[in-house]
Amino acid sequence: MPKKNSKSKKCLFCGKEMMLPRSIYEKTKFCSRDCKHDFMGRKIVSKCDNCGKEIKIKKTNISLTHNCSKKCYEEQRRKALSFIYDKKDEIIKRFENGEMLKSLAEEYGINYPRFTYYTKKWGIKGRPFQTYSDLIKDVGRKKTEKYLNNFKEFYEQGKISWRTAHKLADRKWKITISPCKNCDWDKAERDMHLIIPHLLEEKNAISLCPNCHRLAHRGKLNLEDRVRADDESVRDE
Repeated sequence: MPKKNSKSKKCLFCGKEMMLPRSIYEKTKFCSRDCKHDFMGRKIVSKCDNCGKEIKIKKTNISLTHNCSKKCYEEQRRKALSFIYDKKDEIIKRFENGEMLKSLAEEYGINYPRFTYYTKKWGIKGRPFQTYSDLIKDVGRKKTEKYLNNFKEFYEQGKISWRTAHKLADRKWKITISPCKNCDWDKAERDMHLIIPHLLEEKNAISLCPNCHRLAHRGKLNLEDRVRADDESVRDE
């Protein structure tokens, strides 16, 4: 029999009727925690690793083993243990040939932490993965190569800044290998200067020393005449 000051309300997820006191009537929206999690999408439908029965699990636990009961868990553990010991010689041989434990666990369909728990007993420890610093360097190198070949397109699409596009152009065209176009200075690093500003073309780029580069940006060097004269002298030769 409902209480005196209680009101009827339907669960937002399953539609079940609830009798709630007026003090919590506005706050309460679900009849149970399971309904709340299902409504918010925190749980997903998976299958028991042993018997295949459908169960609900948290999204955060998707990489772990899933069992519908303790009986299934123990049965699956016994199967995995017998399978691992049957394949012991094969696992050791493949590991010595350079294969990773993680890839072997995925191939045999065994949970990785459980797999390594038994392989450690055989004196097998997981081969160290590539160090973080090496991984970052490798990723950076691949990314640079990708942008180096298409820096104009990426700049036009707004994926890289003007400064990055300028550096990539300098690296690809190797303009700064030659001495300064104005004073022939080659004692240290030179800069790549664009005669027509913001025109990323190889013909528009020249090598300048830091001093001449500053003068060029202040409008105190007439580089167009100098470049034209050099081009004509090359043609005459």
